[in-house]
Amino acid sequence: MMRKRRLLDFCFCLAIVFLAGRLAAQQFRTPISFGPGDDPAILADSGLVYIACAGVNSHGDVGIDFAFSEDNGKTFSPGLRIDDDVTGARKDMESKTGRNMIVDGNHIYIWWYDQRNGVDLDIYFSHSHDGGQTFAPNQRLDDTGAPGDRMTSMARMAASGWSVFFALRVNDVAATTNEGVYILASNDGGQTFIAPNLHCFCMVWQRHSR
Repeated sequence: MMRKRRLLDFCFCLAIVFLAGRLAAQQFRTPISFGPGDDPAILADSGLVYIACAGVNSHGDVGIDFAFSEDNGKTFSPGLRIDDDVTGARKDMESKTGRNMIVDGNHIYIWWYDQRNGVDLDIYFSHSHDGGQTFAPNQRLDDTGAPGDRMTSMARMAASGWSVFFALRVNDVAATTNEGVYILASNDGGQTFIAPNLHCFCMVWQRHSR
């Protein structure tokens, strides 16, 4: 019994020594503060890391910040503000990681909810074709209404190379309380989009309590 206990103690000590060696070999990195923004989108591929964040950014203003790392996240580029709003209006990104951003080689596409035009949220979009060094001026995605006139409650983006596609769920279509899903497409990397096409028209159902 005593011999078995000594063997267990010896194995336990070996495990501690092994674990200590593994921990010592790891290099724990100091957390990097990107700013007090909300709902960051982050993507990584082959040592490259990209992050975009909405909210109060590193410049002390409400906006969209972007940064990238070329060394597996050890260091990041300075935060680059990619929105050009001067009103300080509310901006939001999706809470599900990566949904607002697509990276395909040097093509980077980012969208966000923006309240710069009034109460209702518009969808704004920007793109980079040099790996995030520079971004194009913002553009509001056409929801067939005037800026700030309709609430776009959902947006989804797909992209490959120079092709970019959006599906927008827009409220109050045709002066009704119904919703519509519009499809937008670009073949020039987001420079221009074809006129939105109404893909489906959805009745709004009210849920009655029993």
